[in-house]
Amino acid sequence: MQDSIGNEERWARECFEELKEDGLEVNEVTTDPDSSAYRAAECLFQEGLTTTTPIHFLDTRHVASNHRKFVNNLSTVCDIMPARLKVQRTRLQSLFASDMAARCQAEFVQANIRYHKSPDVMKSKLSYVSDAIVGCYCGDHTDCSLYSFVCSISRKSQSWIDKSAYLKRHNFEIELNENSENILRQCVNYCLGPGMLAKTAKSANSQKGLKLENVKIPVFPVVKFERLSKDDFDLVTKPVNIKHSAEIPMHSTSGRLLRPKQAAKTEVEKCAENENKTGSEKYTNRTVTISKNTEMWNEVFREHQNVSPHCNGILEWDLSMEEKWGSAWRECAKCTKCTYRSKMFNLYEEVASIKRGRRAAKINLGLQVGLHHTPISTASYRKICMASNIPPPSVSGMQHTANAISEKVEEENMRDLQRQRRK
Repeated sequence: MQDSIGNEERWARECFEELKEDGLEVNEVTTDPDSSAYRAAECLFQEGLTTTTPIHFLDTRHVASNHRKFVNNLSTVCDIMPARLKVQRTRLQSLFASDMAARCQAEFVQANIRYHKSPDVMKSKLSYVSDAIVGCYCGDHTDCSLYSFVCSISRKSQSWIDKSAYLKRHNFEIELNENSENILRQCVNYCLGPGMLAKTAKSANSQKGLKLENVKIPVFPVVKFERLSKDDFDLVTKPVNIKHSAEIPMHSTSGRLLRPKQAAKTEVEKCAENENKTGSEKYTNRTVTISKNTEMWNEVFREHQNVSPHCNGILEWDLSMEEKWGSAWRECAKCTKCTYRSKMFNLYEEVASIKRGRRAAKINLGLQVGLHHTPISTASYRKICMASNIPPPSVSGMQHTANAISEKVEEENMRDLQRQRRK
């Protein structure tokens, strides 16, 4: 009889039958979530060949991998991602799935370390952790400080999202409502729900390595990796003492580092480093909409009070994160004392449009309309901005907007001429 080596149920059954012949019965079976080996022990018990009820446990490593795939494939998760474009939401969903799997696994590992002798206590503690995770992704860290094992906000620590390798650069925060709460709870319960905890309570793993006891492991000094400078890299890839290719030996060379950094800092890097030290950008001017600026600071004050109620730091613009789009600006705020940083705010009005993509800023379009009716050129306007200590728009950006405006101005002129002829 021929059979596939991947028939796990058959080979597991043969192993269990051999153990039965030796007077041993299997009580606990740890497998992958998609493995059929457990069914072999279950069938033997149902057929009356064994008297011990088998208990099925899941491999925690595979549960974490399946958890990430589950969240990434859940279509409702994409709808609650904090982004306007579908492409951005899909990208955030992939990062969120990886972060959610890592967060739940970290909470489970820390809870198992503390309460591995009391599974019931561990399940009770993790039930509160589930609520804390839901609030954490919505920007509310109140329960994190009380129940979470890996996330807490204080003067000396940051939240899980602030330290996350996936979400810390995206100012990630989901809008809290009944729909988003139910979706987040569904994602959390996949790993920390009562049913899954019953199968992973012992933190068993089917791919355990060899246990090392009384083995002296050599300790090597930690060498910090540093990327070679471009000048040092050229010494390896472009030897100066070899002038002809015929003199190069015919054998494989050693490994080489790709994309080496410059030996000296560029002018842009020097200016950015100097601005961080001196804060000179704080004394420049910005063109913002007053109502948008008011909305931003009111929301920032309320959010900072909820996140850090005892902090008395000063809130200011985080100029290292600002985004310039022509004459329009996107800003966020930070606290000088705690780790609070707000989301990005549009400090300009947008033009209503039914087209997909980013909406145009009214100030950029209005600027080009004004320049079309005056003899001021793009270069002259940039000089006016620089003289007023306002960061000027880029030449290419102004030209792109001017091309779009000129077509509209031409159409309006043609309609005006037609109206005059009719008179």
